[in-house]
Amino acid sequence: MIRICALLYLAYAPVVFLFDISTMAATDLPSAASLAGPVLLDSHIGHVWLCRFVVLAFLLFLVWSFSVSPARLTAICLAAFALLFLRSFQTHAVDKGLTMVAVNTIHQAAAGLWFGSLMALLLGSGSANPMLEGWRSALIARVSRAAG
Repeated sequence: MIRICALLYLAYAPVVFLFDISTMAATDLPSAASLAGPVLLDSHIGHVWLCRFVVLAFLLFLVWSFSVSPARLTAICLAAFALLFLRSFQTHAVDKGLTMVAVNTIHQAAAGLWFGSLMALLLGSGSANPMLEGWRSALIARVSRAAG
C-alpha cells in the first residue's frame, strides 16, 4: 500500500506545484506551466518543492526495494518526517520562524499517527473473534473518545 501511495504522490506533486503557481500568479494552468521554470529556480516555494521532490524520490526508492530491514524502515520513517518538515516551510508557520515550523511538523506527524491508528483499528476490526472484542473496545477508547 505504501508503494502505491508513494508512486501516486510522486505523480501528483508536479500537478499540485502547477496549482500553487496558478494560485500565486492568479492565472490559469497553461500560463502557470510557462512560469514553472522561473518559480522553481528563483523562489522559496520552488526551492522547497525541489527539496521535497528529491526526498520523495528517495522515499520511492526505499519503498520499492524488496528487502525489509529495521534500517530501511527507519529510513522510510525519516524520509516521511522530512516530507512533513519541508511541507511546513510552505505554510504560514514559516512567517513565525523555525520554532513554529517545528511545531507545525510535530502537529502534522501526531495527527498522521492518530489517523493511522484509527485506520488500523478500522481495518483490524473486521475480525469476528469474540475474544478480541474486549481488547478492541479498550484500545479504541484509549486512541480516541470520538472512536469509542
